[in-house]
Amino acid sequence: MRDEKLFFCIGDVSGKGVPSALIMAIMQALFRNIASRENNPAHIMTQLNEMACRNNKSNIFVTMFIGVLDLPTGHLRYCNGGHEVPILIEDRGEGARLAVSLLDAKANLPVGLFDDFSYEMQEMTMEKGSTLFLYTDGLTEARNAQNKQYGVQRVLEMMAAAHTTDPKQMVETAIEQLTKFSEGTEQRDDLTMLAINYTPKEEQYLLDEELTLLNNVKEVGTLSTFVKNVMERLNIGKKLAYQLRL
Repeated sequence: MRDEKLFFCIGDVSGKGVPSALIMAIMQALFRNIASRENNPAHIMTQLNEMACRNNKSNIFVTMFIGVLDLPTGHLRYCNGGHEVPILIEDRGEGARLAVSLLDAKANLPVGLFDDFSYEMQEMTMEKGSTLFLYTDGLTEARNAQNKQYGVQRVLEMMAAAHTTDPKQMVETAIEQLTKFSEGTEQRDDLTMLAINYTPKEEQYLLDEELTLLNNVKEVGTLSTFVKNVMERLNIGKKLAYQLRL
């Protein structure tokens, strides 16, 4: 968390064993480092990709989904790197059924394949009480005794039938339903799940900070950076932001 933003990601590395585990550990460390100074998820993904492509003699790649959620407003910016598409669960009010749908997420390429690939950022706004459910293919590609995959459709139906937007209950339900489906068959792939429920404060503020400048023209650069960050936090469009900064 930084500047009232939640930076999060989920990933799945190709291959098995120690080499793959080391790559994922490095990706985690790099994500934390880059996210400490970069707000655009596509830029974060691009930097991760460039570093992952260096000396990648084993041809190991990582599917990733990176999100940056602005906590006061619910504005979500995200970038998908060949990962499973997250599921959005929205509560439409008392008596209404939960709206369950796949997030509009372009696939892009996994991290570690081509160092010159251009990743695309997407945006949406999470409504109060909505939940974003992320997972690896260990969920959708799990098989039962008849060798049938669990699949994305079953995950969507499971989330709709759960009648909850509580993150913990969602994960527990997924584990329970997957256990029933697998019928005791051996787990073939690792499984990671992440559920994020957006619950803003009733009396939320957008900005509570100040800037003190010296009587020196050289301070203009500091002021410009400060105003630029404020514009970004308030989700002000580029054209208006430019005029205000000017």
